[in-house]
Amino acid sequence: MPASRFSSRGLVGLAAVAALATYQSVVAIRELENSYATTAHLYAVIQEPIEKAIQTGDTARYAELLRAIGRAALVENTWWLLLRRQRQPRPPSSS
Repeated sequence: MPASRFSSRGLVGLAAVAALATYQSVVAIRELENSYATTAHLYAVIQEPIEKAIQTGDTARYAELLRAIGRAALVENTWWLLLRRQRQPRPPSSS
């Protein structure tokens, strides 16, 4: 009678699946961190010119800067969406 229900192959396969799931999670977290870093950098770069435009009452420059940051945000969000669509959705597991 076997001592365990799982063979050594089964355990190796289970370990491989767990390692792959962990790797996918780490990669997804890195992608998200990169996205946040990009967005933070964009806002940091544009913050001073926006404040200057507000202080000087230069509404045309203010509007131009807002459009630029809006376009950059749309590009970043588009990349995020494309990355998520390339991955197959997984049903939630019971464990």
